[in-house]
Amino acid sequence: MEERGSLKRDIAIEVKGLSYIYSRGLPYEKEALTSVSIKIFKGEAVGIVGHTGSGKSTLIQHFNGLILPQVGSVKVFGEEIKNDKKFLKELRRKVGLVFQFPESQLFAETVYDDIAFGPRNLKLSEEEVKERVMWAIDEVGLTSEYLERSPFSLSGGEKRRVAIAGVLSMKPEILVLDEPTAGLDPQGREEILSVVKKLKSEKDVTVIFVSHSMEDILSLVDRIFVLKEGRIVVEGEIEEVFKNKEIVELFDLSVPDIFLLGEELKEKGFKIDEPFRDPLIAKKEIVKNI
Repeated sequence: MEERGSLKRDIAIEVKGLSYIYSRGLPYEKEALTSVSIKIFKGEAVGIVGHTGSGKSTLIQHFNGLILPQVGSVKVFGEEIKNDKKFLKELRRKVGLVFQFPESQLFAETVYDDIAFGPRNLKLSEEEVKERVMWAIDEVGLTSEYLERSPFSLSGGEKRRVAIAGVLSMKPEILVLDEPTAGLDPQGREEILSVVKKLKSEKDVTVIFVSHSMEDILSLVDRIFVLKEGRIVVEGEIEEVFKNKEIVELFDLSVPDIFLLGEELKEKGFKIDEPFRDPLIAKKEIVKNI
């Protein structure tokens, strides 16, 4: 446990001096991470951002042992990740990772069987499996009517929600989402964002959200880590980072227009109590000034 401000918070993930090189020792070796150190606290929602090739995916794959540290360490709830089959199996129950385009991993004949796959692998009773499936499908905002449908008959947003439900059915304490809105139409994007917002509000799950979309990041997370060429170059509360014009320009962060509108209105004398993180907040704050 560590004090953060006036609060004492349990550390969910602690990364110290993490470096990773692909194809180490070969002519085309590539250093993906260099001396990365971060702390993520239990129950918070954080964003990991950076341009393509910055090391985002390599970093998060360390969180559940898909990639093991070459240099440095990764601890999850105080336990250092190690190359031990039993340890890694338990770790992957705690840390659920939703890959980019997770619908490509759907395989079962029905939505029910897809979501039930993980709990069944845990050797749970069929009654417990059913309870988890029903809970997970509700968490992602779908009704039980979907359970007997083929996952391949669903829309893109629905498929992705089913894929997330499959990870949630394992009851992870940490949920890592890698570009979860990539490739979706506006409706599908909003469906996924609403799922993540619900998970964040419940505070039972630590949410790690990886995206290149600053609009999505702004609406969902409390803190961000900015990666550039394998290094953490910025870390902080999202509003403070976006307000810092030097940081924004130096690291080419695309601050959402809606956030900038709120800051501009404050400069013009409007009483804005809450940063414009999404259109609903913006509307509420503007109406108060009319």
